[in-house]
Formats: sequence, structure tokens, C-alpha cells
Amino acid sequence: LDFTSGHEWVVHSWFTGHTPTICQNNALALHTGCIVSRVREEKDLPLIHNTRPIMVKNDTRMFDLMQVSPVVNGWVLLGEVGKYVRISEQRFKFVRFLRNGGGIEVGLMGSE
Repeated sequence: LDFTSGHEWVVHSWFTGHTPTICQNNALALHTGCIVSRVREEKDLPLIHNTRPIMVKNDTRMFDLMQVSPVVNGWVLLGEVGKYVRISEQRFKFVRFLRNGGGIEVGLMGSE
């Protein structure tokens, strides 16, 4: 992660307890709990917590799964939530962040 030139990132944690953390389409991610933190410097990164009760009994190491995504013009592309690989060339033809906070334009594979 590049913290030297004012870049901002957000973190989405895959699990809250033992249930998936839900992200809602067309909803503000910071207000729905989808994004657990905004990261501007290394100290802002969330701690790794092994909070899944079933797995805790079997785990020998601390484990958590988080997605870190850049903020571009005030927008974040989380990709296809619910997939381990959310953004890939097999899923998206292109991704364009529009200027002045205008949004994100994406081309999906298989769509014409």
C-alpha cells in the first residue's frame, strides 16, 4: 500500500463473527458496515481478529480475510462481493474512474 502520496484505502472484512459481512448494492459502504475502516496511514489498518467461533477451535494461527481497495475520486470498486477474487480480467473488460467524483464505469465480461 502506498501511504506516501496521499492515497486513501478502505478495508472490507469478509466476516463479522461467523457470518459474512454484507455489502448492499447502491448503498453507502461506510454507513452499512461493509467498510470497516478508512486507511490513510499504516496505523489505520485494522487488527486481524480470529472471531469465527467454529474455526477458532481448529485454528493454530490468527486468520482473517480482508479486502483492501483504493479510493479514487471519492469512489471505491469492491468488485463482485461474495467472490474470493472480486476483480479480475475474467470478470471486467475495463474499469474507469470518472473525473470529479462522477462515479465508476465498468465493462462486464459477457455483456455487449
